[in-house]
Amino acid sequence: MRRILAFFLIPAVLAGCVTAPPPPQKPPKSQAAPPVLFGTPSKQVITSGLQALINGQMDQQALLRFTVKADGSVQDPTAVFTNLSPADTTEVIAAFSSWRFKPAMQGHEPVDRVFIYPLFFGPEADQQRTRFMCRNESLVYEPDSRCEIVTVGKWHIYRMNPVYPPELLSKHLAGSVTLSFDIGSHGQAVKPTVVSSKPPGLFDAAALAAVKQWYLQPLNGENGKGPVQRVTVTVKFTPPNTTQNSPARAAPPR
Repeated sequence: MRRILAFFLIPAVLAGCVTAPPPPQKPPKSQAAPPVLFGTPSKQVITSGLQALINGQMDQQALLRFTVKADGSVQDPTAVFTNLSPADTTEVIAAFSSWRFKPAMQGHEPVDRVFIYPLFFGPEADQQRTRFMCRNESLVYEPDSRCEIVTVGKWHIYRMNPVYPPELLSKHLAGSVTLSFDIGSHGQAVKPTVVSSKPPGLFDAAALAAVKQWYLQPLNGENGKGPVQRVTVTVKFTPPNTTQNSPARAAPPR
């Protein structure tokens, strides 16, 4: 919003009772540029080249800058940062052009806007993405799932809250899923399994998808040292537009 500077004539008693001139006008401050936000995909296209990078054994990443058009399409993606090879960077940019994002809104109308988005590849991709998004939560544009950092027992947990299944929106059901898993050497949930769920089976897939993205960091020491630890967590679901999804509760390792 442009600042409008109002000036007033200041009366002064001088010879002949002349009114003093107004002070010199200061140039208005330039409007600050809006921050570049992280976009939220509405559709991801995983090509064979991207899948090979996702399944690769080397942790790699790229940060892309692009314009999201009013229809959600991607225009002019470029790599702001990448440690991929030139060929892989070209492959990633070409595949990324087919993605769709939530468009920026100006009032009730979608508009073009510049966004950035990080891509992670390799064995620790999910955990790196979660840590990155948790630390930059305030810059993510209209995310489908919130990320938070909590301390439970002896752990810092970077966790993605689960997305309420869209097919259940009309039913307005609440539920919970209790899962058990080992903590892997990279702080990931290894082979999470459902212990119990209410109602049975309805929220299992959404809970598993969320937990697989978590990163667990011990308060003391480093991941990968010491015995394997078993964790039990309960993920709760409440229908949107009533209250926000309840955060998952993680029990201390046992």
